[in-house]
Order: sequence, then C-alpha cells, then structure tokens
Amino acid sequence: MALPLKVKVSLRDSWENKEAPVHRSLARLEGIIGYKASLDPDWPVLHAALGGYYSDKANFVPATAGCVSAWCDAFSQLLEDPSHEAWTEAVLEKLTEAGSRLKLILEVSRDENVSTSWNKERGAFIITLPNSRVTNPLANTPVFQAHLLSAIQDDEPVRTVPIFDSAGGAGDDWAAVEVAPTAQNFSAGPIPTAGPSTSAPRASVEYFPDINTLPRPDDLLQRPLTTS
Repeated sequence: MALPLKVKVSLRDSWENKEAPVHRSLARLEGIIGYKASLDPDWPVLHAALGGYYSDKANFVPATAGCVSAWCDAFSQLLEDPSHEAWTEAVLEKLTEAGSRLKLILEVSRDENVSTSWNKERGAFIITLPNSRVTNPLANTPVFQAHLLSAIQDDEPVRTVPIFDSAGGAGDDWAAVEVAPTAQNFSAGPIPTAGPSTSAPRASVEYFPDINTLPRPDDLLQRPLTTS
C-alpha cells in the first residue's frame, strides 16, 4: 500500500529523523527505565485508518508521532515520581518477564479517545490512537498517565476474602452482601394449655402400729387367760 508523497516526506522528517521530538522523548524514557524501546509502526495500515481525517496529508505523521511523544512523557513522569515507587517496581517486573525490553505497539481506537494498556500475551504496551484528527497530541499526556497507572493495577489478583478496616468492620467488598433472615415456623393457632388433671386411683396403703406401743412379751405371759 503506497503512501502519498506528503506522508513520505513528513515520515522522513518527523519519524525517521533521529533529532525529531519523538526520538528525544523515547531516549529520555529509555534512560529512566533502563530498557531499549522498540516501536515499528505499520504506517500504510495507520494511514488507511486515519489518513482521511487530515485534509493536509503532511500533518498525519507529526500528529501520530506527537501521540507517541505524549505517551513517553507520561510514562517518564510517572517513573520519576517517588509516590509511584510501588507502581514502578511492578512495571519493571512485567518488563523483565517480557524479555527485559520495552515493546510498544500502535493501534487505532474504535472511538475518538486515546488509551493505553498492558498486553501480557504480547509482552507490550498498546498505544491506542484516537479514531479522529489529532490537533494537540501533548494534551493527551494526563490521559495516558491515568491509563498507565490502571493498566498495572488492574493486572493484580482480585481479592476473594473480606478486608476489615481498623475499626473492625467489614470492608466495602462485603457492602453488597445480603444475608436472608432464617425463616421461623410458628403455628398460627393458639398455644394449647394443659387441661384439668384427673387424679389417678390412690394405692391402698396399710399402716403398722408403732412397736413401742405394743405390750412386752413378758407382760402378755403374766396376764391371766380370759375367755369370752
């Protein structure tokens, strides 16, 4: 797929020229992160998707290169920020796993927004260009920064256990969990009461006289025998 002459000229001046702003941004990023950056855009494919937005074909390559510069500047600023030390360590770990290199891939968005993400399978950062004409590429730097931060954080394992705060309450992870009350099976009728008790027949009990009230055997023998 042949490129228009104006695109070829701007490609030579704004991309292939090692003194172009995009190469200065790439060199700065490489010096901070310690890895060589690799980026080989498919210009015919990119132009086929985005070239129609530029009435002046000479502006297509500088706009695309400007988006790459904005991405590099966003990355460099995050790496130099001490408050993102943990994030930086996570980035370096991913780059080491990807072969100790900084691979960049340019793609075209389905909408008019720029974005970036980390692709674990390809071991590369994806820079997604807006599906529209870009007039101020450096204005996308804050957007790239936000996406770079979330690109690494979103790759962390999802928590599956409740987290408790210092006050001892459950964290937000459990805020939407509802516990259904246990159903109780109560009788709708009145509670039965005990009826009048019927006395069972009393057992017959024989009482024996106290032994102390009986006469002594000697006294019985001394008494005269009486006849009726």
